[in-house]
Amino acid sequence: MIILSITFLAVYLVFFSIIGIIDFYRIKNFDDYIVAGRKQKESFVTMSILATIIGASATMGMASLAVQYGFVAFLWLGSGGIALILQSFFLSKKIRSFNAYTLPGIADIVAGKEGKIIIALVIVISWTGIIAAQFVALSTIVALLIDKQATTILLIICSLVVIFYTTFGGQITVIRTDSIQLLFIILAIGIAIFAAIKGTSITAENIIEYKGSKNISFIKILHLIFIVGGAYFVGPDIFSRNFTAKSEIIAKKATFKAGLALLGFGFAITLVGILTAILNPQATDNPFIYIIKNMTTPLFGIIIALGLLSAIVSSADTCMLTVSAIIEKDIFGKSRLYAARLIVAIVGLFSLMLALFKKDILSLLTGTYSIFSPGVVFPVFIAIIAKEKYGVNKNVWLCAVITGGTLGLVSNITGKEYFSLIGMAFSIILSILSIYCRKNCK
Repeated sequence: MIILSITFLAVYLVFFSIIGIIDFYRIKNFDDYIVAGRKQKESFVTMSILATIIGASATMGMASLAVQYGFVAFLWLGSGGIALILQSFFLSKKIRSFNAYTLPGIADIVAGKEGKIIIALVIVISWTGIIAAQFVALSTIVALLIDKQATTILLIICSLVVIFYTTFGGQITVIRTDSIQLLFIILAIGIAIFAAIKGTSITAENIIEYKGSKNISFIKILHLIFIVGGAYFVGPDIFSRNFTAKSEIIAKKATFKAGLALLGFGFAITLVGILTAILNPQATDNPFIYIIKNMTTPLFGIIIALGLLSAIVSSADTCMLTVSAIIEKDIFGKSRLYAARLIVAIVGLFSLMLALFKKDILSLLTGTYSIFSPGVVFPVFIAIIAKEKYGVNKNVWLCAVITGGTLGLVSNITGKEYFSLIGMAFSIILSILSIYCRKNCK
């Protein structure tokens, strides 16, 4: 069975590499590379949003959260789904109409250059850590596929493949591969649920009554709703999907449909965690990994593993392109195709180095939402809404970004989640005050 697993894995990696090589010849300029020519259809944008969101944290992380807290874990993607639906009503058309390339680019339009630079630096630093964390998770899943412990060579090979096809094919390749990867993700979740239910006496009542192994605090619930959910409402990767849409209407419809679908994914992944916890309360493995090892056939186990691999890869490639676009467009102020490609490769390789040698700092770097959401979500949202009629006072607006982000950093360092919530509250108040000062202050 190991030979079959290696064959599946090799075909998987080679297939995506070929797509990247083919798309290399379709890319003519910076727009093609970063925003896929701004001509993507609704179905591709929808699938790309979903594949981008459903990464390692939204599959394996959320399933583990369900073991601990029961159905409350649904708030992770549930809040994200609601946030996307709200974005479709309030932001999607506006985002697409700006013809920007990045979230910091929008900040430049609505609040000025200083805000653009601050937000750009926050995203570049934090998202590089996310890419590294995805690479670490990638090696774990591949090691599971071939029944070996995670090794350095596996991490390097798989990471280099992702870096390779992203560098060559850019956003066009990412969107095309996202649609394929999403199918693998759907199959993986479906098979995992079927494997957990098949041959057991678990009832709906058992599932509903499961309360988790731990009690969740009210602060944790608020954190999931506002800090995690906020990153789906205003987030660089989600915005990058809107930028690729053919029109403002397509951006709005795709975001709305992705939000609805995400609610379903949230329920399904939560169910995987709860089913595993009921069947074996003593299990220490991640629910998906436990199912692969103990509750399904080797072939189905391979499919689940490839689904998890797809979830990780579809997030890592988007993050690399997001960071590249921000560095080239917002920090360097250029639109060079060759430079964007080079930056993708450098960011990918640097993230791989972090994954290889700096695993101890990944927990700090990947506490992204705690820093990003308080400092960016509401300031950017309020600035966009206020742009046409009022605008914002740049100095007060910058205080909102800095205060929210700083308290988020305190939250990340201390582990006290209420600091990030306080930071978000301050950023809301100061962002609203920035409108008032624009209207009334000399």
